[in-house]
Amino acid sequence: MSSQFASAPAFSDSAPPAYGSHGSSNANSNINLDTLLTGYNVFLLFDQSGSMSGPVSKRQFNVTRWQALREAASTISSAVDNIDEDGATVVFFNSGVSMFDNRKSDDIEALFKDRKPGGLTDLGGALRETFLYLKRAFSKDPNYKALVVVLTDGIPYIGDDNVDQGRVVAQMIADFTKYMSASNITDDQVGISIIQVGNDASATKYLKFLDDSLVLATNKGGFDASFDIVDTINFDDVESSGGIVQAFVKAFND
Repeated sequence: MSSQFASAPAFSDSAPPAYGSHGSSNANSNINLDTLLTGYNVFLLFDQSGSMSGPVSKRQFNVTRWQALREAASTISSAVDNIDEDGATVVFFNSGVSMFDNRKSDDIEALFKDRKPGGLTDLGGALRETFLYLKRAFSKDPNYKALVVVLTDGIPYIGDDNVDQGRVVAQMIADFTKYMSASNITDDQVGISIIQVGNDASATKYLKFLDDSLVLATNKGGFDASFDIVDTINFDDVESSGGIVQAFVKAFND
């Protein structure tokens, strides 16, 4: 693909994270997962693209990215069950987008049983549907709060080499912050956590790009977002924290 972020996957030689033993907190945490999610309507966006069938890292070929995502999804959705009787809104994305509202952990597990990795990575489509949902929610309740958790292994790509989907997604997020600002929606009402599953170097580079560029002025190559609502967690963060969920919690404690 012809994106500025594309490169061959680079595998880590260090020990893999403990994907098989996700906890809802860690020894250094000030808050646990349940506390973190309390007060938010939770949206879980799951990358179902073909590359998710690959291994998490070079030294852990027996665990696929899809398996790691599924384990993290189980832990997070179980925590949502504890604090929200309606459950989470779930979005699967590959070459298309499927959204399911008000799903408890058992429902989400059933959704996984009907799915396997395949296709491209339409993160833009997943965020577009999520943002449309949020706009409808804010029109009914100006105090609505949402936490969007994205689990993905790569950069956005829908098969068109003439369009840099990475920049399209960044612009989409920036435009949503401008809508928020114009609608008097504060930056603590919406948070987006994008978590890297696996150690694809291009995905790591893209997450850094989002961190560096969203609120940067357009004349400096950025997107002039009204505020930064995105927290990115790369593979190194996941690895050093001991797993996807641990890294997610740690990001909110730092």
